[in-house]
Amino acid sequence: MIILDGWKYHDITSRYLDLLNPCNPAKLDSLFELIDLPEGARVLDIGSGKGEALLRLAQRRKICGVGVDLSPYFTETAKSRAAALGPRGRSLSFLSMDARLYDGPGDFDLVLCLGASWIFGGMRGTAESMSRWTRPGGYVLIGEPHVVRPPSCEYLHALAELNADAEAELTLAENIAAAESCGLLTLFNLVSAQEDYDAYEWQRMRAAEIYALEHSEDPDVADLLRRARTHRDLYLRYARELTGWALYLFKKNPELGR
Repeated sequence: MIILDGWKYHDITSRYLDLLNPCNPAKLDSLFELIDLPEGARVLDIGSGKGEALLRLAQRRKICGVGVDLSPYFTETAKSRAAALGPRGRSLSFLSMDARLYDGPGDFDLVLCLGASWIFGGMRGTAESMSRWTRPGGYVLIGEPHVVRPPSCEYLHALAELNADAEAELTLAENIAAAESCGLLTLFNLVSAQEDYDAYEWQRMRAAEIYALEHSEDPDVADLLRRARTHRDLYLRYARELTGWALYLFKKNPELGR
């Protein structure tokens, strides 16, 4: 059986997405407006994907940004998009590596992690790591799923058969509490609307189906469609009613040391 490389799968299914999570880009921009950054601010994006968050921020502010992502596909795309941005894009760099091994200094003015908390084992681990990279008084922006309703036994059984986990483990309030336990002060929260989540999921599904039609010779197509359609069915039958997604804006307590 052909087993499709996971990063190739995500690259294909993200064909029509620049921001790789269930967030309306306008909501991300609105949160950027709430962040008081100095000129030349240092910004770190963990799980930077195609670089959309840093690119959007660089178009509005003069920043020096670093993006870290494990996907070589996304990292190359991010580099190309930054180069196309011109002078402001030259202030951005993108690294393809495991973020847990990134040894950057703990003095960033803003650290983002939008939809990549799996790297650090969930919200608390993510908040702890983001805080370590952020200067006292700096900002942390996390995008994270949350439980809307407890998962049914049927859904958990379906996930177990696929050796998969539910997308969210904590409620909205529990996500905030987990971050605050790491010394972060909650400033703002924006929850994605259902149409934002639907648009994100359907763009991924559409990308898989169109890729299969255009690349019938690719030996990975059968596995691509199996995975995409299984994900679609789980989303429609269960996850759509059980899981939400939100952006959380925090400030690192100025009284905390580095």
